[in-house]
Amino acid sequence: MSYQVLARKWRPQSFGEVVGQEPITKTLQNAIATGRVAHAFLFSGPRGVGKTSVARILAKALNCVHGPTPEPCNTCEVCQEITGGSSMDVLEIDGASNRGIDEVRDLREKIKYLPVDGKFRVYIIDEVHMLTKEAFNALLKTLEEPPAHAVFILATTEPHKVPVTIMSRCQRYDFRRIATLLIQEQLVKLVDQEGWSLDADSLALIAREAEGSLRDAQGFLDQVVTFGGDQVGAPEIAKILGVTDRKALVAALTAIVHRDGPTLLELIDDLYNQGHDLKRFYQDLVQYARHLLLAGLHPEARRLAEVADSEWEELVRLSRVWPAAHLHNLLNVLLQGEEDLKRAPQPRLALEVLLLRLIHLEPLTPVNEWLKRLKSLEERLQTATPAPFPAISYATDVEGQAQAAPDPPLVWPPSNSKPWKFLGASGWRRKKRRTRSEKPRRPHETGPSPAAQDAGNAGRTGRTHRQRPGRRRHGGGRGQRPPGTGVAAHRTGSGHPRRRGNAPGPRPGRSQRGPEPLPGNDGPRNVQTHRRHADSRSVLMKFCGGGGQGPQVPGPPPTKI
Repeated sequence: MSYQVLARKWRPQSFGEVVGQEPITKTLQNAIATGRVAHAFLFSGPRGVGKTSVARILAKALNCVHGPTPEPCNTCEVCQEITGGSSMDVLEIDGASNRGIDEVRDLREKIKYLPVDGKFRVYIIDEVHMLTKEAFNALLKTLEEPPAHAVFILATTEPHKVPVTIMSRCQRYDFRRIATLLIQEQLVKLVDQEGWSLDADSLALIAREAEGSLRDAQGFLDQVVTFGGDQVGAPEIAKILGVTDRKALVAALTAIVHRDGPTLLELIDDLYNQGHDLKRFYQDLVQYARHLLLAGLHPEARRLAEVADSEWEELVRLSRVWPAAHLHNLLNVLLQGEEDLKRAPQPRLALEVLLLRLIHLEPLTPVNEWLKRLKSLEERLQTATPAPFPAISYATDVEGQAQAAPDPPLVWPPSNSKPWKFLGASGWRRKKRRTRSEKPRRPHETGPSPAAQDAGNAGRTGRTHRQRPGRRRHGGGRGQRPPGTGVAAHRTGSGHPRRRGNAPGPRPGRSQRGPEPLPGNDGPRNVQTHRRHADSRSVLMKFCGGGGQGPQVPGPPPTKI
């Protein structure tokens, strides 16, 4: 006979051998005993928890020679045929490969035939969620009103993909994950029956790695025995299954709690050199951080942590170093960094940075502690009396030597100075206060003052800013400018520089008199301005002695131009 794996060899053959599903097995036994067996069942749950095994046991209990019976005999011909998979009354259909409407039509055609040896024709459809929508619709009528001799058992790991119309026509039984302790006990029985010698720590490691699946645990045990024989330790099992050694996890937590960065980095380097999966190590470390938090919150919560007794004692000792709030903060940081580690292009570097962040994480002070401190501070402030300000002597310093009195405090800006303006980062700047005489003149006010022109200095005139060089403003000849048309007349408002025959009077919007000249200077503010605004005609009148009313300014003898 060919070799059978442990999962097939030790498949349960009765309801009593099913592990961890007592509510379901008890309900089915009571239904058979009272004759209240439904025509359709839906078994849902994770992998390796006994869905298909319970379906076969139910088929044997219905078709047994001594039945229907709550416990099949497993000795009669019908039970043996169902166990061997050769019974014509129990049909197992793979929903993934027979998922079309043609297969459902074929099933509807054959369901009307009576059973051959037993009392019922049992149809076990595994992975029923893989059927198409049309196949489900074609199965509705048959599933709702099947023949009296037909029983349907649908099994799936994804019940949310099964249509509601199918689920409403079935009795649903949800299989749960098997506890780790139950899996470990089942492995101990299996090892004893096989004659192997494995310690409890090794079997506990296999049971934890199965994650609630008895079939996975049996497969791991088969793999371990094949690798190392009947005597294999926990370190070898961890290497075979790719699991991080529990001692390394405890050492990592110890380094984090005691803030030992070099030890933690050396541990990561050893794991990396040994070929361990750093992402898997991180997942195991998160689970151990959860166990550490449980040990800090409630040391009696031993059953909630799936660890060995020696590891639990070490976790309880580490949980006393920091308060529970800090342990909770550590677990939160680990959970937040798991997604970053999955996407990191360099897992080792990301893992080292994340664990070093845990080392430098400061503990959080509870809110109640802050309230107590604030209350204590308020009480001390209310009861305390202010101390007198000590007198300071500047005569001598500490060594007894003479010491100069300190400078008076600096007041800025000084009150006896001109106004200051604060410019932000640029500092203070003294404002410049301009007087009327310091204000800049307009272009047409750059000539002599009106007083000088009234005294007979009318010849020294300047050009306005609107007059272009070389252009005469009046249509007369080269003779003397008529009175009332000079710059003085313009400043006094007796005429307009651009229009002839304006009525005398001040210009609108203009003052009758320009600003006073600077002290000690009756002329323009600078020579350049005077030259820029000097009129060529006025210069000719000055040097040629042109006629006109008012005193004439003496000048050099006329020359021939």
